[in-house]
Amino acid sequence: MNQKQPRLASALAQKVVDTIAPTINRNVNIMNAHGVIIAATSLEGTCSFLLP
Repeated sequence: MNQKQPRLASALAQKVVDTIAPTINRNVNIMNAHGVIIAATSLEGTCSFLLP
């Protein structure tokens, strides 16, 4: 069975991060199904790379 995975828009994901991170006092990253960060507490220290 081939079910579609639900998708979270990066703008909404960033709102979630901005709400949750201060509440739990932790850095938060949200990644897509390919492991690419789509929202983060801080972009400092994150790596960017191109997938082949």
